[in-house]
Amino acid sequence: MLELQNNGNFGYLFHYCYTITLAVVTGFVLIFCRHNRLMNKLKEKLREQIVLKKSQSPETDFYQNYERLQLLMDATNDGMWDWDIKNNTLFWSDKLFTLLGLSPGSCHPNLELFYQLLHEEDRVKVTQAIQQHLLFNQPYKCEMQLKKADGSYGWFLGQGKAVKDVNGHAIRMVGSMVDISDRKQIEEKLQQSEQKFRSIFDNVSVGMALVNAEGYIILANEADCHFLGYTQEELLGMHFTEFTHPEDLAIDVELYKSLLAGERSSYVIDKRYIRKDQAVVWGRLTVSLIRDQDGSLLYTVIVCEDITVRKQAEEALRQSEARLAAAQRVARIGNWELDVVTKKIVGSEELFRIFGFSDDRKEYDYQEFFQISFPDDRERLIQAISKGINQGKSFKIDFKAVRKDNVIIYNQAKGEAVFNSQGRIVKLFGTVQDITERKQLEELLQSQLQKEEALNRVIQIIRNSLDLSTIFSSAVIDIGELLEVEQVAIFQYLPENEVWLAVAEYRQNSNINSLMKQKIPDRENPIASQLKKLKIVQLNDASLSQDEINHSLAQTFPGAWLLIPLHFNSATWGCLSLLKPQQYSWQESEIEIAREIAEQLAMAIYQSELYHQVQVANEELKRLATIDGLTQIANRRRFDEYLNLEWLRLRREKAPLCLILFDIDYFKLYNDTYGHLAGDDCLRQVAIAISEIFRRPGDLFCRYGGEEFAVVLPYTHLSGATYLAELIRQAIHNLQIPHSQSLVSNHLTISLGVACIIPNAQFSPQNLINVADQALYTAKQQGRDRVVFSEINYASFCAP
Repeated sequence: MLELQNNGNFGYLFHYCYTITLAVVTGFVLIFCRHNRLMNKLKEKLREQIVLKKSQSPETDFYQNYERLQLLMDATNDGMWDWDIKNNTLFWSDKLFTLLGLSPGSCHPNLELFYQLLHEEDRVKVTQAIQQHLLFNQPYKCEMQLKKADGSYGWFLGQGKAVKDVNGHAIRMVGSMVDISDRKQIEEKLQQSEQKFRSIFDNVSVGMALVNAEGYIILANEADCHFLGYTQEELLGMHFTEFTHPEDLAIDVELYKSLLAGERSSYVIDKRYIRKDQAVVWGRLTVSLIRDQDGSLLYTVIVCEDITVRKQAEEALRQSEARLAAAQRVARIGNWELDVVTKKIVGSEELFRIFGFSDDRKEYDYQEFFQISFPDDRERLIQAISKGINQGKSFKIDFKAVRKDNVIIYNQAKGEAVFNSQGRIVKLFGTVQDITERKQLEELLQSQLQKEEALNRVIQIIRNSLDLSTIFSSAVIDIGELLEVEQVAIFQYLPENEVWLAVAEYRQNSNINSLMKQKIPDRENPIASQLKKLKIVQLNDASLSQDEINHSLAQTFPGAWLLIPLHFNSATWGCLSLLKPQQYSWQESEIEIAREIAEQLAMAIYQSELYHQVQVANEELKRLATIDGLTQIANRRRFDEYLNLEWLRLRREKAPLCLILFDIDYFKLYNDTYGHLAGDDCLRQVAIAISEIFRRPGDLFCRYGGEEFAVVLPYTHLSGATYLAELIRQAIHNLQIPHSQSLVSNHLTISLGVACIIPNAQFSPQNLINVADQALYTAKQQGRDRVVFSEINYASFCAP
C-alpha cells in the first residue's frame, strides 16, 4: 500500500512463512477476498487441507461462510482492503471502490494507484504510520485525503493490522477505509468558529469573560484584565463577588440567581468594581447564559464596558446642576423659557418657588403669571413680553406680584428672543429675580439716608466681587465707619482645629490690640456655642463673662461686644465681631444693620465658594475639551482653534508662521504586529518624548489624528522649524521602540513635512496645512525617516 523502498516492494523485508495454520489463512481470506481467482485458490487450499486432514466438513459450509462475508461487506459502510506484502498485491472491496466514486472492478488496485490517489501532503504521514506498525507493532490508524473519481478529495480514516508468520514476519496487512469527510467538514467549521470567537474575544475593546454556573471565571480577555487590574492567571478561578463593590453586590447576585433559575435570559446593569489596586471603577455589565442543544447550562458570558469616565462626567454634571440650583436659591433667581407658539412657560424650580407655584407642574400658561402681577405693573409686563415675541426686543422690568400664598413680592424680570435658522422668533428666554428683600430694605432705609448710602456701598462691594479677601477688607472698613465702632473683625470657624480664627480686621485706633494673632478656642466656649446655634451675641460689658475663655479675652479687649453669626444653609461659617472699648448698650438699628451686612457677607462667602467650584469645574471641562484623551496633549480641535488665532495675529504683525506635520512610519504594521494596546502605548511614548523638546509657551504640539501629529511654531523661520523637526526625528530614534515589521528600520521612525509662510490676505491656514502635508508626502516617497521642508511659493498660488 505504501512504498518504503525504491522498487515499491516490501516483500524482501519479511520472511514469508508457508506454515501458517489453516484457521488463520482461512479466516483472513474469507474476510477480505472477493475475486474468483482468490476464491479458487482458497478452494484448492481447502481441498488440500481436507485431503491431508481427512476432514469430513462438507463443501457447502465453505460457500456459506463466503456468502456471510459478502453480506457483511455489503452491510457496512467501511471499505475493506487486503495487501499481500510478499507478492505486493492489493485487494479492494466493492464498497471501497464506491467510496472513491469508482465502479467495482473498474481497475486493478495496486500501490502505484493508491499513491496517485493519496494527497501529497499525507504521503509521508501515511508511510510513517505503516512503518511504525510493521516494525514496532504500533496501531495503524491514520487520517488521509484520497482523490475521488470526480477529481475532488475526500477525507478517509484508514485502519489495519498486519498478519505475521510464526517467526514474527509480516506477510500481509488487512484493514478498512471509512469516509470521514462530513466529520472533517464539521471539525473545520468548528475550528473556524472557534478561531472567530477567539479573535473577537481577545481583540474586542470591552471586557469579556466566561463564568461557570457557580460564578467562577474560567476565561477572561485582555480588556477585562486591564479593566480589573489583574493578570489572566490571577482572574481565572476568581468569583465575580470578589471584585464587585459591596454596595452593588446584592442586586448583582439577585439578578444572577434569577438568570440561573430561567426567569430571564440576560440582564444589564451599571455597577462598581474594585480593582486590584483598590481603585473603584464603573462598568456596564451585560450577562447572558449559553446553553447546549438539550438546554443544559454551558457557561455564562460576561461583557463589561468601562463607563468610569461617563459616570464621572455624569456626577460632575449632577454636581454642576446642583450648584447652579443652589446658586439660584441663594441669589433668588429663577430662569424661564416661553414657547411663542404654545404660550407655555417652562422654568426652574427656583422660578416656581419665587411665585409660590406647585412643584408638581412643570409648565404654565404665561397668562397665569400676568394674573398674579399687580394691576399697575401688569400692562408694562404684557407690553414687554409682546415686544419680545413680535419684535425680538430684549427687556428688563421690575414688577410687584402676589404669590399664591398671598405674600407680596418684588421681582425683576429679564428676557430676550431666541431665533431659529430662518430668523424666526421661536422662544423667549430670561430670568426672574426675587428682589423683595432689597425693595423692603430700600423702603425701610429711606428715612435714614446717610446710613442707607453707607450700607448700600458695603452691600454693593460685597455683591460686586467674588474675591473674599477684597470683600472682607472693604467690608470691615465700611462697617467700622458706618456703625462708628473701634474695631471690626471677621472670624472663620475651623471645626477641624476647634478654633475661631480672625481673617480680616479694622481698627480705628492702632493702640488697640490686634485680633489677627488670636486663636479663640471653641471647646467649652459658651459664646461660640451660641454662635453655632445661629444666635446673635450681645454683650454690653464683656468683662462680665463668666467662662474662663471670654473673661480672659475681655482683659485684652474690654468693652461692648456684638457678635453676628455668618452662616448659609444652616451651617456656621464664622462670625462678624464689633467692639466698642467701653460699656455700651447696642441699639436695635445697629444690630439690624450688622445682621444685614452679616447676611450679605455670608451670601458673598457662599457665592465665592460656588464661583470657585464652578471655575474649577469649567476650567477642567475646557481643558478636557482641548486635550487628546490618549496622549494628554492638545487635540485636533485645539490645533484648528490655535492655528486660526495665530494666523490672524501674525498676519497683522507680518511675522512668520511654521507648521510641522509628521506621522509614524508603517504604524498600521506596528498595530498588526504588537496589538492596539501596544500601539496606544507607542503613541503615548512619542507624545511624551516630543513634548520635552518644546520650551516656548507659544509653540503648540498636538495630535492631528491617528498616528499623525502637528507642531505650530509662531515667529519661527523655516530654518528654525527644520532644525526642530530634525530634533523631533532624532528624539524618536532615541526611544529605540522595536518595530520589526517596519520597512525602514528595526525601530520606530517618523517622517516629517515642514512648511513656512508669512500669513497674508491671499492665503488661509489651509494653504499652510496643504503645503506641510505635501512635504510629508514627499518625505514618505523619498524613503521615510526624514525631514522634507517647503516654503510657500506666493507666485504659484497667485498664478492664473
